Amino acid sequence: DFTGDPFLGCTRLLYCSGDAQCPSGTRCSNGLCSAACTSSRDCVGEQQCITGLCQPTCRSNTTCPAQHYCASGLCMPDMQCMNDNYCDDSEHCRSNEMGQMQCRPACEGLLCGRNAVCSSSNHKASCACKPGYVGNPAGGQSGHLGCHRVECNMHSDCSGDKVCEENRCKISCLANNPCGPNALCSAEKHKQICYCQPGYTGDAYFGCHLIDVCASKPCAPGARCDNTRGSFKCHCPLGMVGDPYMGPGCQSAAQCTRDDQCPNEARCVKTEGQAKCKGVCEGVRCGPNAECLATEHHSSSCVCRQGYMGNASDTSVGCRPRPQSCHTNSDCPANYYCYGELCRISCQSDEECGLGEKCLQGQCNNPCERQGACGVNSLCNVVAHRKVCFCPRGFTGSPDTECIRMPVSCESSKDCPASSQHTCKDNLCIPKCIGDNDCALNEKCSNGTCLLTCLTHSDCLAGSLCLSHLCSLGCSSDTNCSPSLSCRGSQCADPCAPSPCGPNALCTVSNHRAVCSCPAGLIGLPSANTACVRQPALPCAENRECRGSGTGTGAGSGEVCVEGRCRPLCSQDAGCLTNERCDTAAGVCMSLCLMTHPVYYLNSKFSSCF
Repeated sequence: DFTGDPFLGCTRLLYCSGDAQCPSGTRCSNGLCSAACTSSRDCVGEQQCITGLCQPTCRSNTTCPAQHYCASGLCMPDMQCMNDNYCDDSEHCRSNEMGQMQCRPACEGLLCGRNAVCSSSNHKASCACKPGYVGNPAGGQSGHLGCHRVECNMHSDCSGDKVCEENRCKISCLANNPCGPNALCSAEKHKQICYCQPGYTGDAYFGCHLIDVCASKPCAPGARCDNTRGSFKCHCPLGMVGDPYMGPGCQSAAQCTRDDQCPNEARCVKTEGQAKCKGVCEGVRCGPNAECLATEHHSSSCVCRQGYMGNASDTSVGCRPRPQSCHTNSDCPANYYCYGELCRISCQSDEECGLGEKCLQGQCNNPCERQGACGVNSLCNVVAHRKVCFCPRGFTGSPDTECIRMPVSCESSKDCPASSQHTCKDNLCIPKCIGDNDCALNEKCSNGTCLLTCLTHSDCLAGSLCLSHLCSLGCSSDTNCSPSLSCRGSQCADPCAPSPCGPNALCTVSNHRAVCSCPAGLIGLPSANTACVRQPALPCAENRECRGSGTGTGAGSGEVCVEGRCRPLCSQDAGCLTNERCDTAAGVCMSLCLMTHPVYYLNSKFSSCF
């Protein structure tokens, strides 16, 4: 849309919601940038000076700019609606950026979660999972996981040790562990089963307590007894030797000169100048899940516990559970239970589990399998029984909370990693996508590219803003742009492109706003915001009375006297102003109003016609 005088030239209409969106010297009135005035002579066309601003007048709606209507002879911002009842069922009544009430799609600006779509009814928008998907269709921080494909509809769709929960197959005991302290959880036919750990007794659903096997004094005389989860272990106290399980038991270490003078479980060792019998396992350190046993000929050896395998002498790794597949507890040896289709033994410490497992509630489990083990988009590994969260390659952030894709600068798509899967947009490599599943968990597929979701600007990387709940390069105010640019339509743009100034005016930018000025030799009519025209033509009788008169023959070389007025020289229209044409016969620039409507402009307020 344009406004102005067709003979002087037309100026583009600028729609606005505030003065900051208008060029210097103009103000926002009724949704339009309007020039300041002191009287209607300062205005152009059908405009009138009202309350110090040139405002468009009208006779009907057709003579008003777009999104305006004619009321009492003035163009006023159009109001499409007063409330939702004025709009279609899928729309609601909302104010646009110019403050006008309009019927807008109810889904506009609503970000749904992954694999979810927005639908509207009764003027309200709601998110729903796509067909074949279930989950949380809502967007924002709560919708990172969004909707996922249906994995199961009933327990029988999963393996026997899993249950169908939220249409996903989950390990039964991780989804819900009903067992009490010192109890183990197993699953058969999709149901959790609780039972006491070996060596414990009680109600497994409320808690189990240790059985005191040593109460029956099963060890030999002088030996000490330790309860070991359903069994016992006898050993001789420090400084005593012998068989702690039978016979005479443990006795004070006797003096000796050779090994055969000691029991088979001891050897003759000289300490502090005196030789005495010393237990063969005394001071021997074995690896995890291994123990020292006396062997023949007064020797000892580290051996793995039952159900374990490995290097018993390795004090770092030692022995680890021997893998044995199972479907039910009956498939496993005594004191073992079936979990995750593997026979496992109950644990009291991490060392009793595999290196990729941790002892949790008496059971060796992978801590990465627990819900929420790591943050969004994070990867999880177990190193020496400890869970380690880390961001995948190409991502950064806090792996315990959220990892986001690192920006990669580019000039073309060839500069991007896996260029067939990325596109270069706004000098950044952006992943291509067909659907949300092609993007990271905290991203959304929008117009074929993956964009980071957000609730506020702080959720986005530097240089990006949260626009319609997606992180995009753009702006929310002029402060997000350099002083030579202004924020228009959420993008930093040159306020002089296109120029908001009047015909023949120059446009420069100062502090985000367009500033209109007239070139040398021209004056504003009434200001550069409306138009710039030549200074009134001087009367003359001959060429030497004109500015820059002389013998020049080209455009811009001066003025000549034509019909009693000094006129600028020209050879073509390009050498004249927008409100002039080159009279090739006379070789001078003539005002359009003189060439087309000389009588109409005799009493015109435009001095450029004289």
